[in-house]
Amino acid sequence: MPMATKGKHLIIATGGTGGHFYPALAIALEHERQGGVVTLLVAGHNTARHLETARKAGLAAFACSAPRRGGGAPSPCSSCGPASARAG
Repeated sequence: MPMATKGKHLIIATGGTGGHFYPALAIALEHERQGGVVTLLVAGHNTARHLETARKAGLAAFACSAPRRGGGAPSPCSSCGPASARAG
């Protein structure tokens, strides 16, 4: 039985190569086709090209920094800025 998606908001983080991005894009488009809402966060290789592809498909898409290898905090999302700038 299909899951009810109407009105549900998914945030999908993807990045790297097309092997990660295009499956995420397909899921996002199907979720929206079924009445859901999607925000796509893109990091890694080919970010500019992937953002363009997602936006041409009508998705809300934003560039974000990927977590650092070996642990440590990721850089702030380039679309949102540091959490302290959003507070208030």
